[in-house]
Amino acid sequence: MIVKKKTFFASIIVLVIVLEIILSVYLLYAPGNNSYLCTVLGSCLEVQESFYGKMFGVKVALLGLISFILLILLYILSLLYKKLKNLYFTATLIGGFFAAYFLIIQFFILRKICSTCVLIDSLMILLLIFSIKEFSFHKREGKK
Repeated sequence: MIVKKKTFFASIIVLVIVLEIILSVYLLYAPGNNSYLCTVLGSCLEVQESFYGKMFGVKVALLGLISFILLILLYILSLLYKKLKNLYFTATLIGGFFAAYFLIIQFFILRKICSTCVLIDSLMILLLIFSIKEFSFHKREGKK
């Protein structure tokens, strides 16, 4: 039973991070209102080219891609080296914070929606939820 839970959480987490990577690559190479996923709500180009579309002079989509690649590497390493679990969990907390930040910007500040961006941010929050569940499971397991 314990092995099944560990495998379930690990599989879901890896799947979500891989989806995040794929969507980030898509956002980088098919940006704007002409991309297939962005036609749903039609403001991807406006969101990506807004003041909030870059951080430190770098596109948010590129920063996201780099972050998700580092996150999957950190997660895999945390499966091998238990001491890295806290670092992985902290990274997902930071990612969840940024995801919420970008959702708030789209809905309440820009009042324009990039459907691909919303999907990426929603997946990051879902990843955080699964990571919280996994983290609490490992904490309980460690106390036994």
